[in-house]
This record gives sequence, C-alpha cells and structure tokens, in this order.
Amino acid sequence: MTLSPSAAAARLDSLEHAHTTWRDSGTINLNAATNSLSPRARLALSSGFAEKGISSGLHSRHHQGGRYLDAAEELIMEMTTSMFKGAAADLRAPTGSLANAITIGALVGRDDTIMVGSASSLGHFSLRAAGWGGHLAGRVIPVPFAADGVTLDEEALFASVRLNKPAMIVVGSQAMLFPLDLGLLRRAADEVGALVVYDAAHPLGLIAGGQFQSPLTEGADIISSSTQKSFPGPVGGVIVTRTPELMEPIYTASNEFMSNYQNNRVLSFGYTVAEMEEFGHEYARETIRNARTLADVFAAEGLTPLFADRGATRSNLFLVPLGSHDKANAFAALCEEANLIVSVSRMPGDNPPHPFGLRIGAHDVTRHGMDSEQLQEIGALLGRLARDASAAKSIGVRMAELAAEFSTVYYCFENGRPGGSLPQ
Repeated sequence: MTLSPSAAAARLDSLEHAHTTWRDSGTINLNAATNSLSPRARLALSSGFAEKGISSGLHSRHHQGGRYLDAAEELIMEMTTSMFKGAAADLRAPTGSLANAITIGALVGRDDTIMVGSASSLGHFSLRAAGWGGHLAGRVIPVPFAADGVTLDEEALFASVRLNKPAMIVVGSQAMLFPLDLGLLRRAADEVGALVVYDAAHPLGLIAGGQFQSPLTEGADIISSSTQKSFPGPVGGVIVTRTPELMEPIYTASNEFMSNYQNNRVLSFGYTVAEMEEFGHEYARETIRNARTLADVFAAEGLTPLFADRGATRSNLFLVPLGSHDKANAFAALCEEANLIVSVSRMPGDNPPHPFGLRIGAHDVTRHGMDSEQLQEIGALLGRLARDASAAKSIGVRMAELAAEFSTVYYCFENGRPGGSLPQ
C-alpha cells in the first residue's frame, strides 16, 4: 500500500466529494440507467437501518431488535403492492438482475424452458444468461419479436409457445420505448400454463405514475425490476406478484439467496414510493413530455432518433443510432468531456444498419426541474458537439452552468414540484 491508512482515508474523502459535486451539480445526466435521490431518500442510506439492520424475511427474523424496522418494511410493502396493483412484494434484492434471478429460480425448474427477450429486442443479458450451465433453467429461448425489435410477433409467438411449452415468458428491455401488448402475451401463455414476468427496470417510474401501462392488470403475473432508473430510488431490486400464492416461493428463495440485506436501502426505497404516490403522476407525465421534446431537438440537429415516424418514444427514453460500437463509445466519451452523461446501447431489430448508438433518458433532468427551454439548449449543444468535437471544452462550461442552476431535486417532500408549493 503506497498511502498510510489516514492518507488513504483522506484520499477517499476527496474522491467521494469530487464525484458527488461533479455529478450532482456539474453535469447534465441523460443516462437512462440512473436518476437522483431526494434528500430524505439519500439520508436514509446512512441511517441506523444501515448498521443495526436485521436479516431474513419480515416476521421470520433470525435476530431480535428489529421491531421498528419490521414496522417500516411492512408499511413499505403495503405501499408498494398498492402502487403497482399487486398482492405481495419482496423488497430485498440488491439489484434488478438479482430480482430477475430470484424470480426465475423460485418458479422455474432446471428442466424447464423459459422465453426471454433476445439481444435484438434488447432483453437484458442477465435474463439470457439464466440458463447457462442449467443454473436456473434448462433452456432459454427468445420471445419472438417483429423485425423492428419492439413489437411482439403474434404468429411466431403462438407457434413457439405451442412448440416449446415454456414455463415462463419474460418481457421487457434495456430500452422500453413503447408499451407491450400484454393481453396478447397472456393469451399465448395461457395455452401452456406459462407465467408472464414483466421486467420493468426502465419504465417502473412511469408505471408508478400511471403513464405507461399497468402490467399486473394487463396480463403479467409478476413485475421484477430495478429501482433507480425512471423510478428515482436507490440502486436495488423489487418483485411484485399478482397473487399472494406466487410470492410464497419467491419469498422462500429470497431467504435462501440472502440472509442479511440492506435494510437502509429498503428504507430509502420506501421514501421514494411515498414521493411517487404524491408526485408520480406529474413527474411521469413531464418525463415523457421531456423525452419527446429532446427527441425532436435531436432530430432537428441531425441526430435522428429511431422510430421518429412513431414519435420516437412513449416512455422516458429514446434511441439515437450512430453506427459501430466504437463510434458510439467514442461519442459518449466526448459527451462526458463536455459534462454530459449519456449511455451507449445496441439498437433493436434484425440487422439494423447502424447497430449501436445513444440511449437518452429524460427522467433525471425532469427530476431537476428542467423544461422545454433548457432541453432545447441541451439538444442544440449536443448537436454542435456532434459536428465539432473541438467545442467540447466550451460546451462543457455551459453544461456545468446549467447543471449548477438546476441542481435541486424536485418531486419530493423537501422541495415539492418545480415552481410549485410544498405539499401539506
């Protein structure tokens, strides 16, 4: 070790401060995979729930001393099931991909077949890996989508379900642009008694706000999701089931996968659920509006989004094809130099002419109170950057100014709505 322990601690202090200052008030975040916590939700992560937590499941704890923690988590479960129109919830998974794994492992046998989203429909890689080595399922096959990668192929879906008789069908993608036809999926699943799982990682906040679709009332049996994207909570996972009976094996599997877990993260998630109950409708509505505004500005700057003929998106994000993976990565790195955080994504569909590009999310700028005026400027600056890489430094100065001006997190109890009064 090159530093003394005290010097190493001081260095860690410096790095944490630099990161937090830069990301909170020095950059514009258009990364679709991240959001911002409210002050109360962030503070919960350093609460006493972090150091004096308690293990195993609610009402089946391994240790004493959790009476208040139990009461908090029971309340959070009730709020969560109500918000997503389910019957039971498990809050313990530390990530969305582990929520998926727990769901699959609890409900699928090692000789069973599951259907998941393919790479061309942007299904998450953790789902496709579920059957590797027979860890969770005997066989993993793709859910049939049309050539565009975002629309279910009805004829191929029914044919594949009848032939392969899957035990579970999992849908959802890393770039959920449009709602899925869950009624169609339900009808196909019912022919063979399959469960339908909706990976809500990206649209969860829109679902909470009633602005996208309602998976558990439209045909899904289970929502499995991360909690830090359009839903502005801490990094983590959540599982919600349509019936109490479906939750029983999932809850048992969670007990077996995890002993101790992050009770402080669950508390932070609970504060976010309460915020979404109060502000979610407006937040989700404005997020979708801002995503479409940004998509229009990008198009005007020569960065035409995918599916522009369909309005580009009905969710919190949109896709901009750029070309090769290397080209997309290089432009994302240039954006970071200009204090603009984006993410690279594969484009959906069979053999897209420009297979990689940017995945742009509007939820975090919405959470910071930005509207059309600021988004017009951000889009114009990004268009300028695409035409002139040498402008990164000057663009970065303006991006940092905008970030500092809009550093307050809204749609929360501390700060209320942008330009509005605090809730009573």
